[in-house]
Amino acid sequence: MKKFLVILFSLLSVVACAFGLAACGGETHAHEWSQAWERDDTHHWHNCTAVDCPVTDDSLKDGYAAHDFSNGNCVCGKPASMAFVLNDDNESYSVKAGNGIGDETEIIIPAEYNGKPVTSIGKNAFEVCRSLTSVTIPDSVTSIGQSAFNSCSGLTSITIPNSVTSIGRTAFHDCSSLTSVTIGSGVTSIGEYAFNSCSSLTSVTIPDSVTSISEYAFRYCSSLTSVTIPDSITSIGQSVFEGCSSLTSVTIPNSVASIGEDAFKGCSGLTSITIPDSVTSIDNSSFSGCSSLESITVNENNAHYASQDGILYNKEKTQIIHVPEAIIGAITIPDSVTIIDGIAFMDRVGLTKIVIGNSVTYIGMNAFYDCVSLTSVTIPNSVTCIYYQAFYGCSSLARIIYDGTIAQWNAIEKGNYWNENTGNYTVHCIDGDIVKG
Repeated sequence: MKKFLVILFSLLSVVACAFGLAACGGETHAHEWSQAWERDDTHHWHNCTAVDCPVTDDSLKDGYAAHDFSNGNCVCGKPASMAFVLNDDNESYSVKAGNGIGDETEIIIPAEYNGKPVTSIGKNAFEVCRSLTSVTIPDSVTSIGQSAFNSCSGLTSITIPNSVTSIGRTAFHDCSSLTSVTIGSGVTSIGEYAFNSCSSLTSVTIPDSVTSISEYAFRYCSSLTSVTIPDSITSIGQSVFEGCSSLTSVTIPNSVASIGEDAFKGCSGLTSITIPDSVTSIDNSSFSGCSSLESITVNENNAHYASQDGILYNKEKTQIIHVPEAIIGAITIPDSVTIIDGIAFMDRVGLTKIVIGNSVTYIGMNAFYDCVSLTSVTIPNSVTCIYYQAFYGCSSLARIIYDGTIAQWNAIEKGNYWNENTGNYTVHCIDGDIVKG
């Protein structure tokens, strides 16, 4: 009996100790959990309501779990930073911003949702999410939709994986803090305005997979200093690099057939450009506003254009079509040229002297308009017409060397105001001089 009592007392002591441990916060402590959810960016849980509860680690609290969003909301009431839309194939998803995008600075797009791949970033998906600084795109994504990151002004860098084949129109338009872009080797097309006004972008490498750069793609990327154009590109669209004022040099590969209107307009830092013989179309305003451009090199075998002393003319060398705005010093127009087209040399403020070849018959309207530094012009006796305002505003013009007689000079058809606001030049003919006025 005594032995039984000892055993019973021992058991009661163990039970009492267990209750004592519970009262002291031991493992068997009886918790009362709040009905309200607590949460951070990744998890949610219920806090203990007991005063001085020993459980301080959130991961040990009731209901602790990673956020799992359904229909854009988590069980804890937290709205999702991303939402997913089932694509028409019912086999994949497109991602877009969720109601909880708010002040999110970083998003990591998952490769799968509900067991199906995330294959696209939808149209306007994260447009004007200005707090975003970083986006991770998985290899499952094949397309970036129109305006997907338009005006995400806080975004600093982006890596586009090799799985992506297309970058939509205005996809990264006005991402003003974007400094670097890595375009994957699967991209075949860069849409219109894709990186337009990315004013902090300093360099971009376009992969060999890209075959066309659409209009305005890199327009107003004013910090862009270099660009690599691959051999796969067949056309450079309208205004692609317009306003890229920090761009200093460009080499266009042999694959390019056309250079669009205003393609390099306003590239005031551009000093040289090489155009291959594959190019069959160059718009007259392709290099407008390139105030530092010293030379344009065009292969003599070009199908439509050739070059001499920075002058562009057609292959037959019969018509001037464009002259870089920053031509400095003297230009000799070859004897093969027969026509100097209208505005060909207009506003070339650095041009000081020009010698016109012996085959030119026609000097077009405004051909030398406001060439304010022009002091000397040599005109052959083959010229029969000097058109309207041809030398208007050439305020430094001091002499015209004419390879003919006074009578021949006077016989040339001259348009209205052809010599308005010029300097007090003298025409030196082979049989005497003619003073202006």
